[in-house]
Amino acid sequence: MNERIRNLIIVIALILLVVIIILVVIQPKPSSPLVVDAGGNGHYTCDIGGCINFNGKASGGVSPYNWSWDFNEDGIINSYSKNPTYCYNDTKSFQYIINLTVKDKTGQFGYATALASIGLNLELGDILFMNIKPEIVDLFNITFNVHMAMYVGNNKFIESADYSISNKENMNIHLPNSALLKNGVQFSPKTWMKLVYENFTIGKVTTATPNQKQDAVDFAISQQDKPYQWYYESYHANPNITDLTNPFYEKYNYSEDPYIDYWYCSELVWASYLQQSIELDSMPNCIDYNPTPPPECFYWVGVDDLYHTDVRLFSLENWSEW
Repeated sequence: MNERIRNLIIVIALILLVVIIILVVIQPKPSSPLVVDAGGNGHYTCDIGGCINFNGKASGGVSPYNWSWDFNEDGIINSYSKNPTYCYNDTKSFQYIINLTVKDKTGQFGYATALASIGLNLELGDILFMNIKPEIVDLFNITFNVHMAMYVGNNKFIESADYSISNKENMNIHLPNSALLKNGVQFSPKTWMKLVYENFTIGKVTTATPNQKQDAVDFAISQQDKPYQWYYESYHANPNITDLTNPFYEKYNYSEDPYIDYWYCSELVWASYLQQSIELDSMPNCIDYNPTPPPECFYWVGVDDLYHTDVRLFSLENWSEW
């Protein structure tokens, strides 16, 4: 190899070295972690067949940013825009988790999620799951904090509750118009539910027809003023079925039940749909209360049990319209 070629190779090597050094020195470094927000205060809503304008936000890292949106939980990117519009073709109420991925100039990734509620309007027969606020638990001297009710229209629910056992001295401090409170199956407006309860979730009975939902509501209303059943762990859950053709008549026929006309909250909702031949509790609690064989099942229906089977759940967290 002659001198000229050797010098040329050295020059080329030096040039490449300089280029590499420059790239390393000037390569942008993230000044701070990449923070991503999917917007909408975490919860977007639209009517059935409607569209949503999404609003992506990012800070930190190094701009420009690349945006990737998945609007329906199928793992497919639906948009690469920062603020896209997406139209939902669902024909029924539904709720999706929105996934936003952002990549900055350095290759750093950031992630965010939000909820999209489609047609999430309260309808006749919808079930409302909720927690009792801690201060109300103390006020009523109870040992549980879960509850449920059924929507009957006009911003009202029907529920079975005992509001007569409270600490009377502090009632009016926390609960205005407390003199109207009573024991048993009663109507409660949405304003009352928001005052006493929190962490709301709507349950929609997907297998019920509009007529069945109406009939379930009518049954619940027909039980108005019947007392609350505190002995829910001592006696059968009794739907009080009188229709001999109902497929659940034999299973739940407890004619000698002394509390046949008493209701605890989840029992009332469950029974209202069981009257329509819809079993919402696919995992009824069966307790053997007979000390000698054959075993006998004692059934009770807890609030958590109705999270199963035909009830589609929709979170109301961060939804100001509720």
